Amino acid sequence: MTSTTDRLAAILAKARYLAMSTVRDNGRPWTCNINYVVDPNSPGSLVFYSARSSDHIVHLRHQRNVSGAIYITEPELDGIQFTGEVAEVRAELIRIHKLYYESNFPNPSERVEWEMPVEAFEGDGLHRFYAIKVDAAWIIDLESWPTDKVDRRVELDLHLVWPNLRESPP
Repeated sequence: MTSTTDRLAAILAKARYLAMSTVRDNGRPWTCNINYVVDPNSPGSLVFYSARSSDHIVHLRHQRNVSGAIYITEPELDGIQFTGEVAEVRAELIRIHKLYYESNFPNPSERVEWEMPVEAFEGDGLHRFYAIKVDAAWIIDLESWPTDKVDRRVELDLHLVWPNLRESPP
C-alpha cells in the first residue's frame, strides 16, 4: 500500500483544480472551482488567484474559513478533503507570482499567453493572490474499502505528511 504522504503528494501534483466552499454573509454556502499551486516554502499552503470582486472573495471578507476537496481519477480515484483559512498574499508577491505561473505553465511560450503582470495583483489591480492555510485534511480510506465498501476518510497528520512532500515522488 502506498503511504499517505506519497498519495497526498500525487494528488497535489496531478490535480490542477480544487473545489473550495465559502459561506455568504447570509449563511448560505457557495462552492467554486479554482486553479491552485502548492507553496513549497509554506507547508500546508495552497495558492490561487481570483478577481477581488469574485463571489468567493467577497464571502472571505466576512468569513475566512473554507472547506474544500481535491480529487484525481487517474491512475485510480483518490482525493482529499480539507479545511483551512484564507489570507491575501502580500509579503512575497513576486515569488508567489513566479511560482504560480511557472507551475501552471512550465513552457515559457505558453506562459507568456496567460501570465498577467505582477501589477495586476497589487494596488488598484483587479486580482489578488490568496493562500489557503490547510489546518485539517482527510484522505480516502483505501484500506477498508475492499472489505466493506464503506466510503470513509482518514484524517491526515499534517505535521508529519506535509513537510515531507518535497521528498516524496509525485
